Amino acid sequence: MRELNSRDERILLVEDEEPIRDLVQTALRFTGFTVESAAGGAEWLALRDEASRLLARERELAEVVQIVGLEGLPDSERAVLETARLLREGFLRQSAYSEVDSSCPPEKTLWMLRLFLAYARSAARRAAAGTSWKQLAGEGHGERLLRLCEVPPAGIEAVGVELLAAIEGKT
Repeated sequence: MRELNSRDERILLVEDEEPIRDLVQTALRFTGFTVESAAGGAEWLALRDEASRLLARERELAEVVQIVGLEGLPDSERAVLETARLLREGFLRQSAYSEVDSSCPPEKTLWMLRLFLAYARSAARRAAAGTSWKQLAGEGHGERLLRLCEVPPAGIEAVGVELLAAIEGKT
């Protein structure tokens, strides 16, 4: 096991209980570590698992597409392919050349993952109810999701609340 040198190490602390999170964060900072902290550990895990399932389903469908072609898929499965692509391109990729996107604090990362998966759930539900993929894609939510990387961390909550309402059809 490697020994940690507090001057060179950065720690991400995820703890749901605020008093515990504050205590551990204070102790780590006192010893010289740079600490990023976030609540929502249980939510992180649930969203991570949901994202993994979406990407796994995309891999399965990619094999089907090779056999029957994209046009042979129902809109509900095209929604899976497209929302997984958005997740890969807008959430999993990061640009070191971008001032805003080169580093992403935990709170922004959590907001982004919430939004990508909320859109995936909404698109799947609506496609299963008969909304065409063309109509879903034409609403512009995918493009807005891809631009989240450009939102400064301080503005992600306001943008997230507004985009979530749009995705859920509340605006």
